[in-house]
Amino acid sequence: MIRLFITCCIFAGLLAGPPAANDIRILCPYAGALINEVETSHHSYTLTLEDTALLKGLFFQWIRPQVFQVNTFLYQSSDINYSSVWGGHLMGDVYFLASRWGTGLAGAGSELISINMDADSNSMPMTNGGHTSFSDFEMQNMVYTPFIRAGYKLSQLMGIVRLSVFPWAGVQYQGVRGKMEVDFPVFQYPTHADIVADDWFALAGLGVNANIFHFIDLEGKYHATFDADTLYPTISAMANVFLTRHIGLSYRFKYMEMSTGTNTFHMGGVAFVF
Repeated sequence: MIRLFITCCIFAGLLAGPPAANDIRILCPYAGALINEVETSHHSYTLTLEDTALLKGLFFQWIRPQVFQVNTFLYQSSDINYSSVWGGHLMGDVYFLASRWGTGLAGAGSELISINMDADSNSMPMTNGGHTSFSDFEMQNMVYTPFIRAGYKLSQLMGIVRLSVFPWAGVQYQGVRGKMEVDFPVFQYPTHADIVADDWFALAGLGVNANIFHFIDLEGKYHATFDADTLYPTISAMANVFLTRHIGLSYRFKYMEMSTGTNTFHMGGVAFVF
């Protein structure tokens, strides 16, 4: 699935065609810390885990002003909460109804996360005060979330600052596929379970961007994934300081709530503009 996702990212770039004279392309490798909190319910108890590990990422964005933007972010963490994590997103927007106040955006994208957990016989704390007593715990989980969205980006120049505000709304499908195997010594055979879930959610978000002197770029985003019974917020922020027209320093933060816990990351990198 990860290979298929990377192939789709490359294909999307080819669809954009050859670069135009005013195109902006940004490539940024990142490294930083991923903080993962997991809650997994099993019969009479809830298993809770918290861990911090190295997170590596690669971001690429292609912008053709007043026409489209497409971006992808691939990331990986090798050992967090007894798991290896691969993930990425791919999304694109087209611009329309441009005016002196701003422009409309409509787009689509998808997030993909693959988690392979092998806790072996490690003892883990439970919310009832005890610890797990299994001799083996393995879980493979694949989460994919394609979505569509639309909104209108308001943009105005205010002295040395160009400020933009982007409210938007959309709809998202979430599919979860996986399997779990738990082996308790008191049982003769391990317990197997398939993980299958299909859900639809509404999306609503707000992004704020401030560009100062053309070389300082600040961005904050909030969006909620929700239905009648659940609400999963995501908060992210980014700061870019460009040292030249082609090289800059970048910092990213993200906090995401999910049905299985939360993810928080802090990442820094060097951005290359060409």
